[in-house]
Formats: sequence, structure tokens, C-alpha cells
Amino acid sequence: MFEDFRIKVFLSAANEGSFTAAARKLGISQPAVSQNISEIEKGFGVRLFERKKGSVELTAQGQVFKAYAQNIVASYQELEAIFSSFDEISSLKLIRIAVDQDLLAEVTAKLLPYIYSILPKVAVAIMLNPVDGADMTVSRNGKEITAIPSSSFLEHPVWPLIRAQFQKL
Repeated sequence: MFEDFRIKVFLSAANEGSFTAAARKLGISQPAVSQNISEIEKGFGVRLFERKKGSVELTAQGQVFKAYAQNIVASYQELEAIFSSFDEISSLKLIRIAVDQDLLAEVTAKLLPYIYSILPKVAVAIMLNPVDGADMTVSRNGKEITAIPSSSFLEHPVWPLIRAQFQKL
């Protein structure tokens, strides 16, 4: 799996509460853990850990960094899943999208170009309002646009790509 070693070191130290325990878990030296953490701290100009005798505790900045680091690791895992099943993604023939009338223009203008850029051979069927058999239903909840996948589409490896695009709408 593709990973950033410094993020792995940071998360291990954060989870273990100790640079020594993190080093033991990762099979590296404690000074190597300290050096990797120091590089991150210098790079961002923040202190991620409060160092105590025999343990470490995340600072407020460390808590923020941890949330982002976990998202980065999750993104790496999604990428791995996408590329390990790329043949299945690229062989997709049809995506059926049910959309509320008031979102039709927005979905057509913003989502379709994205879908066609990653899946140039796919056909997209847009149906108005919730429809049985749709791969996803797009609606507006207040100001937020949401896409709810069918149970079968939720498991399809293309869903994380489309879900990520909805965060940009």
C-alpha cells in the first residue's frame, strides 16, 4: 500500500501515547520516531505533542493534524481499492441517477463532465425524482446537495470517486 512514512510514525505515536512504544511497534529506533515527528513539526511550524517523561500527549494542533492524517490514510486506502478494481470501474456501462427537478441543471453541468472525464465510455441516465432502480438519488437538504447510493452501487468501486465529487458541488 502507498503510504507516507512520517504520517504512519505520527499516528503510531499518537495512538500509542509514547515514542518508545511507537518505535517498538514500527520496528524502528526511538530517535527515528523523534526525528520524523520533529520534521513534521518544523515543516508546519507547530508543536504536535507535549512530551512528558515516558509518554506523549497530543496538543490542540496535534489533534487537528491527527484528523487530517487519518483522512490521508483513508484516501490512500480508497485509492488502493480503486486501482485494484480498475477493470471493474472502466467496464461500467451505465449509471442511473435520480435527481430532483431543481438540481437537474446543476448535476448536469457539474457532475456529468466529471463522470465522463473518468469514465468516457459510460452512459448516464438521468431520471427525475426518486426512481426504483437508480444507482443513486441526488437531492438537496437545505443548502447541501447529497447523493444516496443504492445498496449495490454503494459497494461499486466507482462510488468513492463520485462521492468525492459531491463534496465539491
